[in-house]
Order: sequence, then structure tokens, then C-alpha cells
Amino acid sequence: MIGSRRWGIPAILSALCLPQMIPPGCTPSSMDRVQKKMMTPLDDMIWFEKDEPLRQCIEKVRDTGHTCFPVARSSLDQVLGVVSVKDLLSATCEGQPSLESIIKPAVCAANHLNALQILDRFRSSRAHMILVHTVSF
Repeated sequence: MIGSRRWGIPAILSALCLPQMIPPGCTPSSMDRVQKKMMTPLDDMIWFEKDEPLRQCIEKVRDTGHTCFPVARSSLDQVLGVVSVKDLLSATCEGQPSLESIIKPAVCAANHLNALQILDRFRSSRAHMILVHTVSF
């Protein structure tokens, strides 16, 4: 489990589209606005409950068209990791009974990083999504 934090997910990106997302002449202070536009607000996130039946997960995939989903216990305050559609379909075809067997660790970044730093972490991780969290001290 990653912990009890608030999460947001940037839109799924590819390394090929990253240069087009950063406007020319963008300053570090204006990167905060770019970062907010890249992220899906917490209330709009589609996620899987740890014990959610695979059939319901497949329905969410069909309805949303997303390729990667966070998996949480009860709420997004308790993220366990992420599941790709490819792994979900394989598990369904192989008769695996639960999501727990296909959860992968989530790639995370703190929200104090600017958009370029988050994109760099995204690119170097080769992940399909990054969970951006607010850390409270």
C-alpha cells in the first residue's frame, strides 16, 4: 500500500507527444498551469476496488477506453498499485480469480514538482500513468 494520501493522475502520455504539450517559451511559473491541465482531478478518476469482480473491471474498461487503472482499498486514499488492461484481459482469459495477482507498483510523484519534472519522471519510468500526490506534514 502506498499510504493515506490524496492522488491525481496525469493524462496518459507518450514520449512522442511530450514536446507538443509544452508551449514554446514556457517559464517555470507557467508550468504549474500546464501541470494542472495534464492531470485528471481526483473526483473524476476511474479506479478499481481491490475486491471488484473482474467482470465489472472489464465493463469499466469498455465504458472508458482507458488502458491503465489505479487499484485501491475502499478509497483513493489507499492506493495499492495499478493494473493494465493487457494484464486484466490475460487474467480473465486464464481464469485468475482476482485483481490482486496482477497489481503492479504505482509510479508516484509529489505535487510540489513542476510539470517538466513530472514529465521527466513519467518518461524515465516508462509507465502509462503517474500518481501525483499531496504530502501533508
